[in-house]
Amino acid sequence: MKKLWLSLSLNKKLALVAVGLGAIALFAGDPYGGTTIKVNEKAIALSTVENADKVSVTELADWIIKGKSDFELIDLRSEEKYNEYTIPGSQSIPLPQLSSSDLLRNQKIVLFSEDDVAASQAWFILKSKKYKGVYILDGGLNTWKEKVLFPKAPANGSKDDLAKFEKMK
Repeated sequence: MKKLWLSLSLNKKLALVAVGLGAIALFAGDPYGGTTIKVNEKAIALSTVENADKVSVTELADWIIKGKSDFELIDLRSEEKYNEYTIPGSQSIPLPQLSSSDLLRNQKIVLFSEDDVAASQAWFILKSKKYKGVYILDGGLNTWKEKVLFPKAPANGSKDDLAKFEKMK
């Protein structure tokens, strides 16, 4: 074998080395280091259009009041902002740490931040990793504060509107 190798020209040696490295690369694995994702575009589009991926702040408040525990409420903001104020029962998992969290794929997960932007990004990340029950708190913490913490009575509201306000208050 050594004799054959020595008898080859430089171009042939380089060609053999290139073929060998190509074969190794073919079987070595993902050249992107596992950073690519596959998504079901149709399912994501349908859940977004139908708002099936959203939980309203009033619905969440009702769950908390009733003591429901079949969901994980995730605050995606920084630890500092989480420590200033968060929704009762939530846990802090800042967006950059979401991929390495220990969330279970089959549990109901409600994501929130100040608004829907970071929650939408987190929703997409988890959906692309095959998490099943992932939801966004519609309007995020800003809407929670506006409608749950500090609701305002409707100016010219009907009896039903005023009754809803009293219930929320």
